[in-house]
Amino acid sequence: MAEAEEIVVAKVLEVEMVDGAGRPVTDVKALTGPGLNNQIHLVLQVNEVLRPEKGGLRGTLRVPLWTMWHDSLAAARDRETGREWIFLLKRDAHQPVYPIDFQWPLQERGRIQALMASP
Repeated sequence: MAEAEEIVVAKVLEVEMVDGAGRPVTDVKALTGPGLNNQIHLVLQVNEVLRPEKGGLRGTLRVPLWTMWHDSLAAARDRETGREWIFLLKRDAHQPVYPIDFQWPLQERGRIQALMASP
């Protein structure tokens, strides 16, 4: 929690993929992983900003996922689209704080807020 510069409650509106040059990839069978240049982005609708307290993060964010995960565009879309999470992010292009454990279930809100309040 201490390393998260942005903490938001958001819904995944869409899952996109780009190639190494930043061009959209539309082939649902396209993969990410070691040796591949594709990257998956989660398009989020920010519903609430927990940090920064007076943050201007409303609207949509694109969160890039770690490129070393073995994943496909179809699987990521099926798994993520429509789900609501608490996201722990860095300000630098809304990067995840860590490749894993940056998405938390809404049920963990109380725990997250307690940790945010801890010195």
